[in-house]
Amino acid sequence: MKTFKENDEMTYTETLEAYQALLAGKPGQVLLIGQDMACRLQEGHLVGVYLDNSGQVENGTEFDFDVSAFDTSRSCWDCDDSTAAMMEWITSPKFVACSGD
Repeated sequence: MKTFKENDEMTYTETLEAYQALLAGKPGQVLLIGQDMACRLQEGHLVGVYLDNSGQVENGTEFDFDVSAFDTSRSCWDCDDSTAAMMEWITSPKFVACSGD
């Protein structure tokens, strides 16, 4: 897997590839990608999920990532404050166990 640094600029595709690489070999876990969001592999497909107030996956909140939500000028998601803020979730990954679908 590629090694990432906090100040790396990322494309939409590279970001999703990083999420997938981090989740490889971690069945039953989600990767945190924000304060109330995570992602997981669902039948081999990367999906985003929302977390409830206790930090658990809210069932039924799965969503597909959309390129229109990625700010190419800042190299991060629209909801992130900066590239460094987004990269923190990749360079220092945090995982949470979740139940199956």
